[in-house]
Amino acid sequence: MCADRVAVYSIGIPDPSQGGSGIFNYYVIRALLEKGYEVDGYFRAGKTFLQAHTVGTFLGELEARGLNCTIIDEEQPRPRGLFGLDLLLDSHRVAVCSGVVDEVVKSRKPYVAHIAHDLGWIIALAGRVAPVVGLVGDPLPNRLRHGHELRWNSMRSWLLRLQAMSAGSRWAVRGLANRLNGKVVLGSFTPSHAKEYRDKGLDCEHFRWFSPEVTPSSEPRVRNADGVFRMLHVGTLASTASNKMLRYWMQRLLPELASLPFTVEIRFVGRGGQELESRWKNIRLITLGHEESLDTEYHNCDVFFSPMQYPVGTRTRILTAMSYGVPIIADPSASQGLPELVPGQEIFYGRDPVEIKSIIQALYENPGLGDAAGKSARGKWEQLFQPRQNVEAILKAAGLH
Repeated sequence: MCADRVAVYSIGIPDPSQGGSGIFNYYVIRALLEKGYEVDGYFRAGKTFLQAHTVGTFLGELEARGLNCTIIDEEQPRPRGLFGLDLLLDSHRVAVCSGVVDEVVKSRKPYVAHIAHDLGWIIALAGRVAPVVGLVGDPLPNRLRHGHELRWNSMRSWLLRLQAMSAGSRWAVRGLANRLNGKVVLGSFTPSHAKEYRDKGLDCEHFRWFSPEVTPSSEPRVRNADGVFRMLHVGTLASTASNKMLRYWMQRLLPELASLPFTVEIRFVGRGGQELESRWKNIRLITLGHEESLDTEYHNCDVFFSPMQYPVGTRTRILTAMSYGVPIIADPSASQGLPELVPGQEIFYGRDPVEIKSIIQALYENPGLGDAAGKSARGKWEQLFQPRQNVEAILKAAGLH
């Protein structure tokens, strides 16, 4: 055991039920506390975020174990007229982060390491303190480019496309490299993004992502007992990327699935989607909202369904389904974040509605195919994507043991 102090800087709060940053915050801080470190956490979480998310017991658990938590309120950025490096700095709230880092430096607290999640914190810390390990999220240029459709009659869509091009340009990334190279250990949880940064001159390693620990039910699954094929989707339907996905589903995918000779039930867990209505007799759309525990939903579903055409980041929802040992249908773009998965063995990729329909029919007619894929997916999750080993790699990079 030790009494050294570590600072963790991130967005959101420590809560693995809230995806991305919540998972990172909880498991990194828990691991540090288990090793005996004293931990100060600095979290950017505005009122809008705190109102939209349920704050559960996880933050209280970590505070009871010794976490000193500071939540920094912030307004959402509105960088409409900014481009290039200026857009990146404003969108990631570097000014807000720098103000907090100024206070940290003035306090002279004897931190043995600084761990950051989000580019704003990383930029603010670089050159001010050491050592710093910084994990970047999904790149803003990629989110702007793939999360918004370019429409000829929309000036806003053209502005977003130009902003995406400028923020992802070699000039902008070179500006980041000048600020970060040699001053931080920079990492991305998505191998394709890490390579993209390196190709433009920014030193960036790949760290494997992880999803929350779960214990799959030992009870046998009963498939299609009532003739209904149940597909589960977990994640917000209120984001820009999710709205784009739903348009694809309603306009192209579900009309194709309407020709299946059995009933398909799609169950949505997460915010949004209350307005969804099925126009097809054999397709049920059920929105469940937020659920504290997903154990029953995963146990009762036939497949996890996430054909989102969004080649950005590593899909946490896919890793979670893998951890439950559930077969998965996804869009091939997910492979950019998860190249380790073997198609047809641990995941099923459908490039278009016809392929997706064919996969669903095969899994309906042969439940053993899904069972085998789910078992294989769980094995790959235990091997590569469970939190203890992957968090340990982050702590090791910061010199913490």
